Amino acid sequence: MSTRKKNTTKPQKHKRSLRKILPWVFIAIICAVFIAGYKAYFDPKLDPNGDNINYFLLAKSLAEGNGYKDIVPPVPVPHTHFPPGYPLFMALFMHIFPENIVAMKILNGILFLIAVLMLFQIIRKVTDDNIWVAFAACLLSVVHPTLIRWSVIMMSEMLYMVISFGIILICLDLDVGKVFAGKGVRDWKHVDLFVLLCLLVI
Repeated sequence: MSTRKKNTTKPQKHKRSLRKILPWVFIAIICAVFIAGYKAYFDPKLDPNGDNINYFLLAKSLAEGNGYKDIVPPVPVPHTHFPPGYPLFMALFMHIFPENIVAMKILNGILFLIAVLMLFQIIRKVTDDNIWVAFAACLLSVVHPTLIRWSVIMMSEMLYMVISFGIILICLDLDVGKVFAGKGVRDWKHVDLFVLLCLLVI
């Protein structure tokens, strides 16, 4: 009887340890494939489309303390077209990498990778921890030519995707009943998640 127990517990332990290691192996593969694709597509020059140039100049204006203004005209004028979220995000990093286009492009690529890794977690949560489906979906994302192209230029879509996936992840974990429960019953972890959710939605 004891021999049978030992024989059955060993495969179970092996499966459990493999289950813990496998997601990290998949994440490492996704990151490696992304880096290879990103390097192949990367161009240090500004993209010919006008949006990313505008984002860069607006971020520069914010970083220099000139407000949200168009600085191309002889006299800077308040900007009224693009929303300020992405330029403000870029402006924070312009204090570290002043007027560095390559750094801003790499930052956009990092946002895309973060979004894909968040997608990995989202799919695991909604498929009852099916890491194979999560791996397949994320691997297809990092080899998608259009997605890679958008990640190598300075565009707001990558930040928008990170924030959107962040909202989804919080919604999957959040128990609103524990936020508005009585003082003694309230779970502060869920309160913090609810506050973060509100900030991300804004």
